Amino acid sequence: MDIISGDLPFSSTWANPGASKTESMSSTHQALSGVVSGDREISGRLDRADGVVGYSPEAQKALVAGIPFAFPVVELPVPPMGEFTCATTTIDPAGRLGDRSVIKCLGWSAGQPVSIEPSQGMLRITRVGESESSVAANGYVFLPVSARRASRLRAGERVLMAGGLECDVLVICPLRAVGAALWSYRQDLFEAVVA
Repeated sequence: MDIISGDLPFSSTWANPGASKTESMSSTHQALSGVVSGDREISGRLDRADGVVGYSPEAQKALVAGIPFAFPVVELPVPPMGEFTCATTTIDPAGRLGDRSVIKCLGWSAGQPVSIEPSQGMLRITRVGESESSVAANGYVFLPVSARRASRLRAGERVLMAGGLECDVLVICPLRAVGAALWSYRQDLFEAVVA
């Protein structure tokens, strides 16, 4: 199951114990829709003006009826950078990022020259006309040694690849930075559980 944030595409599938078939809900961009038992259609909406994901009362009842627990009403701000996609991957000894899905979503093809700029422990990758670095023939991106050293990224380290689809930018972020951001945003979620 993918996680929704702003207008990220998402999808989920669940089985309704009281229905004769598997129900599903899927969404792309700003429209949320699905089919539930009896072929009733449900929908929700992402309002760019206030950044709220909303479901109609019928949709909320249908969703709750189809799963064994209820989700709380979610209100998330629309990300300032617009639509984006993410993946986590590992940097191999040659500097190759082991995931191509974000590159494909960005629409970057093999041979595309890219600029790789270190920025406070992260890397900002953009398309350019000419560069020493480019998307490899197999669709992967390789991080030069100089860029890895500047960002203190090591072989075997896991990183987050965040692709801004509207700004056409790929950001490589070490998981330690992701953890720091999560802690800063919602420290309460990481409170230790006392047995």
